[in-house]
Amino acid sequence: SSSQNGAEHRSLLTESEWLLRKSKKSAPPSKSSHERHRVIAQLSKDNHLSPQSGHHIKKATIGQIALYDNTAIKSLTVYDDDDAKENEVLLAKSSEPAKMGAFSRTKIGVWASNMAKFSSIAMIFFGATAMSWGLQDLRYGETAVLIGSYSVVTAVGILFYEFSKGAVRTPNPTPYRGVGYLLLSIPLFVTIPTVLVGIFLFFVSMANFAAARMRESVNPPRARRAAQRKKSVGGPSVKEMTTSEYVQWWVQTKQEGNKLGKIIFLSFYAFVNIYILITVIAEWQAINLSLPEADRLSSWGPWAKAFGNLLDLNCSLILVPVARSFIRWLYNVSTRDQGFWSTLMRYTLYFIPIDKTIEFHKLLALLALLSSIGHTLCHFLNYIERPDQTVALFGLFPWYTGGMILLIMLFLYCAAMSNVKRTHFELFYYSHQLFIGFFFLILVHGKVYWNPNFWKWFLLPGLLYFAERMLRRYHSAQDAVILSVCFMKPDCFTIRFAREGIFAADHKEGQYLFLNNPYIAKHEWHPFTISSAPQEDFVSVHIRVQNATNDITSKSWTQRMQEHLALLCPPRAVYHEFVVNTAKGQKAGIVNGPTGVPIIRVDGPHSAPTQHLGRYTTCMIIGAGIGVTPLAATLKSIVHHRWRHSVGEAFPNNAHFYWVCAHRDLSAFRWMILTVKEAVDAVYNMREKDKQMKSREFTMHIFITSAPKDAKQIPLESIPKESVGFWGAKRADVRNIVQLKGPFTEQRLYQVCMNPPAGVTALGDLVRVYSGRPKWTERFAEMSELHPTNHDIGVLFCGNPFIANDLKKECARNSDAPTKLFFKLHMENF
Repeated sequence: SSSQNGAEHRSLLTESEWLLRKSKKSAPPSKSSHERHRVIAQLSKDNHLSPQSGHHIKKATIGQIALYDNTAIKSLTVYDDDDAKENEVLLAKSSEPAKMGAFSRTKIGVWASNMAKFSSIAMIFFGATAMSWGLQDLRYGETAVLIGSYSVVTAVGILFYEFSKGAVRTPNPTPYRGVGYLLLSIPLFVTIPTVLVGIFLFFVSMANFAAARMRESVNPPRARRAAQRKKSVGGPSVKEMTTSEYVQWWVQTKQEGNKLGKIIFLSFYAFVNIYILITVIAEWQAINLSLPEADRLSSWGPWAKAFGNLLDLNCSLILVPVARSFIRWLYNVSTRDQGFWSTLMRYTLYFIPIDKTIEFHKLLALLALLSSIGHTLCHFLNYIERPDQTVALFGLFPWYTGGMILLIMLFLYCAAMSNVKRTHFELFYYSHQLFIGFFFLILVHGKVYWNPNFWKWFLLPGLLYFAERMLRRYHSAQDAVILSVCFMKPDCFTIRFAREGIFAADHKEGQYLFLNNPYIAKHEWHPFTISSAPQEDFVSVHIRVQNATNDITSKSWTQRMQEHLALLCPPRAVYHEFVVNTAKGQKAGIVNGPTGVPIIRVDGPHSAPTQHLGRYTTCMIIGAGIGVTPLAATLKSIVHHRWRHSVGEAFPNNAHFYWVCAHRDLSAFRWMILTVKEAVDAVYNMREKDKQMKSREFTMHIFITSAPKDAKQIPLESIPKESVGFWGAKRADVRNIVQLKGPFTEQRLYQVCMNPPAGVTALGDLVRVYSGRPKWTERFAEMSELHPTNHDIGVLFCGNPFIANDLKKECARNSDAPTKLFFKLHMENF
C-alpha cells in the first residue's frame, strides 16, 4: 500500500520527519511510545495511508527512513536499561563521541581549496607559455606577455594564500572568496594559452560560492612538525662494504614486504614508459621530416605525440588496479593453502605486488597527470611556432576535447586528495564517476573524432573493467539478509548478515565489502571491513558514526544509516534480531524494505593483506584506528577456529597482536575490548585442555595514545557487566558454556585502557596495556629473540601510513640474510 503514491520516494523534509527526530531527541522515556505512535500516525497521514490498513510505513525523506509494521516482524530485542543512571553518567563522562575531523564541517570548501592549488600550478605553466607566445608572435606580443606575467604572479599569490589561510573558513554568507576568484579569472580569458586556467578559476569561484551558501566553516589545528629522526637501517657502514657485500645488504633490505619484487616491477614499467617515449619521438621526427617544409611541425610536435601516447597507456591501465573482483581472485588463489597452485601463484605475484594496487592506481594517475601536462604544453609550444600547420594536421576538435579532459581532471584529482576522501567520502565517490566522461573524451580525442592509439591500449583493460562492473551488478543484486543490528553508545553500531545470498561463498580474514542503502542514496557505496571470522555462521560489520550532528542537511552517510536501521527496531532497542512472518512460517532475517527495495546492497567481499595469514607460522598482526576491524576478524579466526579445530601446524602457529587506539576512540571500540577478553579466555581454556597449545604463542599488546594526564580513575563497579548497548553482543558459544577464563574481566581491561598507568600494565601473562605510542624497535627485538633463525615472520598491518613507515624501517632493520630471518610486511593504509 505504501507504493500507491509516487511521492514516497521524494527527498523532501516533511513535518513528519521533523516530528520524528524531535521525538527521538527530546521526548521523555515514559512518553516515547506515545510519541512514536503519534509520529507514525503523522507519517501515515502524509502518505494518505489508512490506519486500518495495518501498515505503519512512511516514505523515505532526506534521511530516507522507513518504519516497519510491528505485526510483520517479530524478534528478539534487548532494550536499554532506564534505571541504570550510573551507567549514563559513565557514558557521558568517559565515552564521549570522537571529535570531528579538521575538515568535517566543510565539504565543498576543502575541495575548492584543492582546486585553487591545482589551478594555480596550471597557471604558472600556461602563463609561461603565454609569455613565450608573446615573445614570438608580434600580433599578440605585449598583451600575451602581460597576461602571462599576470597569470604567474597571481598563481604564486594564490598558492601562498591557500597554503597559509585557505583551510580556514567562517560561516559568512558573503562569498568573498567566490567573488575574488571570479574577478581574478577575467583577465585570463584574453589570451588563448590562459583561457583554460581562466575556466579553472571560474569553477574554483563557483565552488567557493557554494561553500559560502552552505555556511561551511572550519578552523583546522596547526600541523605538527614531525621530528626528524635519523635511524640506521642496520648492518655495517656502507663505506666499509665491498661491492658484493653492498649488493647482498641491499637485496636483504629490499626482501621485506615484497620490496624487491616491487622494485623489479616498477623498474620494468618505467622502462616501458621510457621506451614508448623515445620510440614515438623518433617515429614522429621521421614523419615530420618526410613532410614538405611548409607543412612541417616544430620540434615540439613529436614530443607532444609522445606524451600523448604515454597518456593513453597510463589512462588505460589505471582501470586494472580497481578491478576488485579480478584482484580478489588472484588473492584467493595465492593465499588458499600451502598447495602447489597457491605456491606457484605466490611466486608469480612476487613480481606483481597486488598488495599495492591502490598505490599503483595512484602512481598511474600521477603519470597520467604529468603526461597530460607535457602533452598540452608541447602542443601549445608547437602551435606558437607553427600555428597553421598544427591546425591543418590535427584540426580544432582535439583542442576542445583536451580542455574538457583537463577540466575533468581538475574535479576528479582535487576530490581524491586525502583531506576530502577521509572526511567526505561522498564527494570523492561522486566526483570519481566522471571517469566515464573522461574515457569517452580520450576515445574521441582526435582529428576525425577518434583517437587512433588509445583504443589499442584500452581494449583489454576496458573489457576487464566492463566484466568487473557486470560482476558488481550481479553481486549487488544478490540478497543481503540482515539478521540483527546492535547499537553501542554513543557512536557505533553492528550489522549481522546471514551466510546466504551474497555471503553464501566463503570469505577471508580482513576482507572488506561495499555497502549501499538505496533509502539513503541509490548510487552511493561505502567500504567497510568484515569484523567477523570467516568460520562464523554470520557476517558482521562494525560501523562508526562519523561527524554526528543534528543538522539534517549535514548528516553523514553513516549517521543516516544508523538512524534508518534504528527505525526498523522498537523504540530504545539496543539489540534487535529480525524474524519475519511468512506464508511458510517464521524466517530469520529481512532483505527488503516496505517498498520492496533491498534495505542494504552489498558488493564484495574484496581482498585484503591479512589474507596472507596462512603463509606464515609466525605473524605479527597490527591494527590502528579503523584497522581494528581486520584485527578483530583475524583474532577471532585464529583463536576460536584455526587453533581450536586444527591438528599440527595451524598457520599461523604463533600469533602476536598489536592494537593501537587513541584514547578518544575507546568509546567506539568497546566491542573490541570484549573481543579481546573472549579470545584471551579461549586461549587460557585451550592451554589447559589442548596439548598442542604448548607449542603455540599468543600475546596481545594494546597501546593507548593521547590519554589525558589528569583523567580520573573510573570505579570498576560503575562499568556495566552485562550491557549489550555498552559492549555489544557476546559470542554465541560463550553465553552458557562453562570454561576456564583469564585472570581479569572486560571491565578491568576497559578500566586500564581508559586510565592507562605510565609504562606497561600486565593483565595475566597474555595481555599488556601500554600508555603511549608503540616502540616498535622493542617489539621487533622481542620477535627476533623468539625466532632468531630460518624464519619468515609475517607482519600484517591495517592502519595509518605513519605507523606503516615505522614498520617498514623495522622490518628492514631486523631482517637478516645470513640467519635467514625475514620480516615480510603486508599492509593496507587508510
